[in-house]
Amino acid sequence: MKLPPSGTTSATLTRRGGLWYIKAVPDHGELIVIKPAELTSAGQLHGYSWEHLEDEHGFLTDQAINLGEDPLEAIPAEDFHRVWTR
Repeated sequence: MKLPPSGTTSATLTRRGGLWYIKAVPDHGELIVIKPAELTSAGQLHGYSWEHLEDEHGFLTDQAINLGEDPLEAIPAEDFHRVWTR
């Protein structure tokens, strides 16, 4: 996935057996996650944002996405919103 020039990006990423839905923004050549939501293989949803920074399952990252190491698949913003508000 290429870094978008501006605006928000919605994407998915598979990691640690779960499917991550992310909302991210480009900033100085990096892609910064502002809302990650993990849908676990057990069907649990764990979401993080500035309103909910962390819990016993995880936290809002302070690191940019490494597009070379993290294979993202772009998804429509509506798909992210459907999962986020689940």
